[in-house]
Amino acid sequence: MHWAQVESDQSQRKTFPTKRVGRFFAFVIVWILTMTVLIPHVVIGGVSIGVDDACAAFLLMAYTIYAGYLLLKTNNLSLHKDWLFVAGLWVSLIVTGIVFSIIGGLVYVNQFRLPTEMWQYVKRLLFFYTTCHVSYRGLVSSGNFCRCMLYVLLIAFFIGLIQIMPGSIGDQLAGLYARTESKLASMEKSFETLRNCGVAGHSTAWGGFAVFGVAVSLGGILSRREDHVKRPFYRFQLWTLLVLAFINTLFSGSRVAMAALLAVYLAATFVGVIQARRKFRFFLTYVAGFVLMGIGFAYVLWDRLVFLAFRYGALVEQSGGGRAEQVKAAMSLLRDGQGWLFGIGNAAQRAMATSFGTEVEPVYLLVNYGILGLSLRYGLLMIIFIYAWRQLKRAAHYDRDLTMATILALTGYTVFSLGYFFYQELYSGMVPWLLFGWVVGAYYRENFLRRYRSTSSTHSFREVLS
Repeated sequence: MHWAQVESDQSQRKTFPTKRVGRFFAFVIVWILTMTVLIPHVVIGGVSIGVDDACAAFLLMAYTIYAGYLLLKTNNLSLHKDWLFVAGLWVSLIVTGIVFSIIGGLVYVNQFRLPTEMWQYVKRLLFFYTTCHVSYRGLVSSGNFCRCMLYVLLIAFFIGLIQIMPGSIGDQLAGLYARTESKLASMEKSFETLRNCGVAGHSTAWGGFAVFGVAVSLGGILSRREDHVKRPFYRFQLWTLLVLAFINTLFSGSRVAMAALLAVYLAATFVGVIQARRKFRFFLTYVAGFVLMGIGFAYVLWDRLVFLAFRYGALVEQSGGGRAEQVKAAMSLLRDGQGWLFGIGNAAQRAMATSFGTEVEPVYLLVNYGILGLSLRYGLLMIIFIYAWRQLKRAAHYDRDLTMATILALTGYTVFSLGYFFYQELYSGMVPWLLFGWVVGAYYRENFLRRYRSTSSTHSFREVLS
């Protein structure tokens, strides 16, 4: 029974393993979690709070109750050994992050500070496992999740496009999402030099999120090349998303986002050549398309490209600029073996290096949590990448689109993290983890079905999951 067969069986009520109300509730939860990126954060008592925080608090209570249920029902599918490895990574990085931060604060700055930054990891864990569970149990079809992701991203990038255009609406939207007055001031510059902040409220973070949009659109476009099922409106949406995401990346003015964009395109070309039947033809088509697109944008937005070239030139002249100084200040804090292995904690780094955190995230994570913490965090991303790569060989239709998007997104964020935060991003960092969780859940589910088919002649979808 192929994965596509499983997905088609989900639409049949006789073989679907859950009640209709459960499917509807899961569908609503997935939409709400995805749409949290569109709702502006509010500052209460000096702390930025968003709908994603409220959703995470609700999920935390729900999962606490659910964990008790699983302990009582040990034969539940969700306790299968497949889940334990990634779950162990998540728990380990959160627990060690809390412990290392508290100890580092006591040892290095003689202060006890709660590691509030770990809430970002807890949120990512909750969002990740929500879609992972929904995907694993087949509560929402991959097509519905793909459309949910696509529609939300289209709305987000339309908002970013409106911010670029002169007029009161764009100014109001910029004021609604901008995190600080300085970020809002960057929107008031000339068309050639402005830097839009999108729904992320921060131009660099917005550039990274726009690269994620490019990864999602390219993932679908690449997958549909080999798909015999024609969906012209869906392909139109994917190309629209690609154009909007590219424009928003360009106008974010983020140099590291531009580098990540190039990495995503190179990865898409590499994966496409491997997967395509006519490899040389595919290669020529995408290289020619990239060149033509570059010429077109250079002709229309020449002044904008000159501004970006100036920013890259300034980066070279300054030998890395402010980022290099941040790295130097942070690395100087690692003075002994204990610091290298376990880190000095977030409170100590912010007190002794940069108050806002070192924006080169690998260095930020190394100084905060040491080699152990850095290995756990990037090890988690590596495992997700491996699962997605394996799933790419057997996924079909929308699952293939989402899997390809995950591979490209992880490639882009690996480069993007060299210039800004991925794990620590406050406003727009949750949506990618919904995608990652979905693909991991699909991978676990396919593994379970394969093992079950090898030991049983049962072909009913209900009997397989019962």
